[in-house]
Amino acid sequence: MLITVALLAFIVVGLMAMFVQTQKAFRGGIAQTDVLEAGRAVTDLLARELEQTSPSQLAGYTNFFAKPNKSTAQSLPGGSASRTNVLSYFFFLTRNNLDWSGIGYVVSPASEGVGTLYRYETNAPSSRLPGVNSFLNANSSALHRVADGIVHFQIEAYDRNGIRITSQNTNGIYAAPLLNSVEYSFTGNAVPAYLELELGVLEYQTLKKLQALPAAGTVREVYLAREQTAGRVHIFRRHITIRNVDPEAYP
Repeated sequence: MLITVALLAFIVVGLMAMFVQTQKAFRGGIAQTDVLEAGRAVTDLLARELEQTSPSQLAGYTNFFAKPNKSTAQSLPGGSASRTNVLSYFFFLTRNNLDWSGIGYVVSPASEGVGTLYRYETNAPSSRLPGVNSFLNANSSALHRVADGIVHFQIEAYDRNGIRITSQNTNGIYAAPLLNSVEYSFTGNAVPAYLELELGVLEYQTLKKLQALPAAGTVREVYLAREQTAGRVHIFRRHITIRNVDPEAYP
């Protein structure tokens, strides 16, 4: 009887261990599925809106603006390489018949290297275009939550030949290196011909662990920089073609 009980106990312990591992794998799969669905939905939304960027055709008026706000290094699994995460914010104009819209996206707070992605939009008739300052000076009530756990939000602009824009020219295009990325400003009849969008989303459970750490000091930044945390970040990339490019804006 003792031998039978011992064998049964051994079998039960083995089954429990297998059940726990199966449960962990199931929860991990659900977490990855949720992040993948959210990441694809956000990149689809951004791509649909960004491809409609339109030039105002007014000298000195901002059609597209992007600026990196935070840059952090994150060790990749294996310890031999690292990735630079950049949190940017940007604003662009779109046009529907005679009405204009100014749309902006920002990650806030960005100080710890992770935050929530917010969307801003303002509309105006053709006689009065939305300005970039309305976005830069917007209060929290004008921002609408899109996604949490954003650790990387970067956008790069390209000309009609597919060459990355990194310097200013005489056609209303300004670009300057900043924080491992580039600051952009397109005015007049100029808009990017192509955009490369990158979005990095942290898994929900890892985000909750990070938020449970003390906000004071650099504890959260250190946790985010670990290679174990980098393995919980999912990167989404999208190549976007801008429809309303004015060929005269490029030499």
